[in-house]
Amino acid sequence: LIDIACRENRERIEAGTAEFKVADVTALPWDNGAFSVVTSNDVSCYEEKAPAAIEEMYRVLRKGGRAVIADDRHEQMAAAGFADLRVVPFGRGGQITWGLKL
Repeated sequence: LIDIACRENRERIEAGTAEFKVADVTALPWDNGAFSVVTSNDVSCYEEKAPAAIEEMYRVLRKGGRAVIADDRHEQMAAAGFADLRVVPFGRGGQITWGLKL
């Protein structure tokens, strides 16, 4: 999937506005506050690591940044420090949780 993402986003990568890496979700290879938005499309695939992963999402977000997770993770996101949490329905019975780093 990384190869596909790189191929489909070649222009953005060359412009320095996109980057794709394989990494440990509990130890992301970016500095604190590196991003304005982080997303996760399938937290359930690493369920036992979900709390640590959400804490890492919080760490790499800059102040005012937003996290979007395709699942109801409002309790774990609140525990990590996210505010303005919203869980909205998506698709056929799915949910998305939005959170803000203050």
